Amino acid sequence: MNIRKLFTSTLAALALLALFTAPATLRASDVSGTLTSITTSNNSVALALGSGASASIGSIATKDNSTVSGTLTDNTTSNNSVALGLGSGASASIGGIAIHASTFSGQATSLTTSNNSVALALGSNANARLGGILIKDRSNVSGKLSDVTTVNNSVALALGSDAEASIGGIEVVGSSVSGQATSVTTANNSVALALGSAANARIGGIQIR
Repeated sequence: MNIRKLFTSTLAALALLALFTAPATLRASDVSGTLTSITTSNNSVALALGSGASASIGSIATKDNSTVSGTLTDNTTSNNSVALGLGSGASASIGGIAIHASTFSGQATSLTTSNNSVALALGSNANARLGGILIKDRSNVSGKLSDVTTVNNSVALALGSDAEASIGGIEVVGSSVSGQATSVTTANNSVALALGSAANARIGGIQIR
């Protein structure tokens, strides 16, 4: 089966699954220790449809007033893959670490390699990311943050009001961070594009707002 047929059949199957499956209820968690995620994705699709939809390949995310301490490590390699989130508050990510409305202390390391891959989010407050570390929603973070992202022929695309698209980098939005932050991003023939009111697109860097 060639890549085009694989994408078409997988996308159709996931669309049907998303339409008839109720979203899981997310609750606050309290976690301490070492969490390691290692993901290799080839010719694959992650698809989420609906309000607050979230599609990810690899990555680590904390949310809903969770408290996490220790070491977080995400190592994601993506080849010819797509993460697609459709709906208000939609997010799509390939690799990376996201901390939403949570407290984290310790060390967080994100290692992402993306080749010929796409992260696409459509909707109000849409967020599309390839690698990187995102901290938002009044999170409180202390410790060491490190992101190393390498992308080739890849795209992060977000469409909608307050849309955000990023490749690598570290972003802090309305949160408190203390400690050390390091970002190393290499992008070849790649695009970060955000379209909409107050849209924000970036490749690499450290952004605090």
